[in-house]
Amino acid sequence: MKLIVLLAAVLIVGLLFLQQLDNEPSPPENVVGNNPATPEAPRVPTNPEELKTFENDINQFMDDAAKKRMEQVE
Repeated sequence: MKLIVLLAAVLIVGLLFLQQLDNEPSPPENVVGNNPATPEAPRVPTNPEELKTFENDINQFMDDAAKKRMEQVE
């Protein structure tokens, strides 16, 4: 009886293993920074004086990225 249960468990594990091997891997998702066509985000300031320029830079970056996404959707 124990041998039958063991064989059934090995069979199930084997079928699951084959099922995982037969599946094609999903394509990688778009990750910011991997695409050379996309500009890099502005660096985070280390000095408080740079905060205002960073705010302007990050707002501009977000606006540009939103425009590019809208163009890709259309």
